[in-house]
Amino acid sequence: MFDFHMHSKYSDGVYDIDEILEKVKLNNVKYFSLTDHDTIDGSKRILLEYKDFLTKNNIKFIIGAELSTAINNYKTHLLAYDFDYKDKNMTTLIKKLQTNKWNESLYRIKNLKELFGISLSDESIEYLKNRGSVTKPNIAECMKNEGFVKSKGEGIREYINKIPKKNFYLDSKEAIKLVHAAKGKIFLAHPFGESSDEIFDISNVEPYVKSLVDAGIDGMECYYSAYDNERISFLLKLAKKYNLLVSAGSDCHGRPNRYGNIGQTSSDNTKVNPDLLSILSII
Repeated sequence: MFDFHMHSKYSDGVYDIDEILEKVKLNNVKYFSLTDHDTIDGSKRILLEYKDFLTKNNIKFIIGAELSTAINNYKTHLLAYDFDYKDKNMTTLIKKLQTNKWNESLYRIKNLKELFGISLSDESIEYLKNRGSVTKPNIAECMKNEGFVKSKGEGIREYINKIPKKNFYLDSKEAIKLVHAAKGKIFLAHPFGESSDEIFDISNVEPYVKSLVDAGIDGMECYYSAYDNERISFLLKLAKKYNLLVSAGSDCHGRPNRYGNIGQTSSDNTKVNPDLLSILSII
C-alpha cells in the first residue's frame, strides 16, 4: 500500500511519530511520506531517527511537507517531496510559511477576543508561538484547555470558522521555485480543494490545475481518500494530459470521520495502480 499524505502532532494531526509508524506498519503501507503543514520537524525525525525501523520492516520513506500557498486568490496546498532539508532555500521557505502561519494565528486570536470575548492566556499564546506550525486545531485546543469550549470541534466550528477570512498564504509560484531550488518535487494536494471546503468539481477544476502546471508543479495527488473512482479516473487523465507525476494520499489526521485512515487513498475502495503511481520514480 501507498500513502504520501498524512499529518502528525507536529502540525494538526493526532498521532505522534511512534503512532504514525505503528499504523503504517499495521496497515501494510510500504511507501509513505509525512507531510505536516509548513513544518518538516516530524518528517526529519523519521528520516534521521527511524532508519532501523524502516529497514527492518522494508518500508520506504520520503521526506515531505504540505505548504500553505495561494494562486489567483485560491488557497492552494502543495505537497513537497524529496527535497534537501539542509538547503538554504528550504530553510527560507519554511521560515516564510511559519511566519505567515503565526501572523494568521495572531489575527485569529485577536478576533476571538474582539468578536466573541474569548481571550487566550499569555501561557497559551506562548505555547502556540513555540510550536512552529500553528493550525486551527492548535488554537481550538487552547480554547478547550482554558474552558471556553467543550471540544476542539466546537472551537473551530462555532468560533474560528466564523472569523472573516484573510489571505496569509505564500504565493504558490514562490513556494514552487524554492522547493525546486532545494532539489525537491512539488505536487498539488487534493485538486478539488480542501476536503472540508471543496471549491472545484470535474466541470471546472482544469483551469486551476493548468495555472499550477504553468507555475511549475511536478505532479498531482490523483488518488485521495475523499475521491471516488470517477474523480480519480478524471484526475489521472488530467495528469497524463499535462505530463504530471501521480501520487496517492489519505490526508490522515487521526480524527474519526474526518479525512482518511493511513493507507486509505479513495472513498470507494478504488485500488491504486502502482504502474500509474509515478511518484515512485523519485524514491
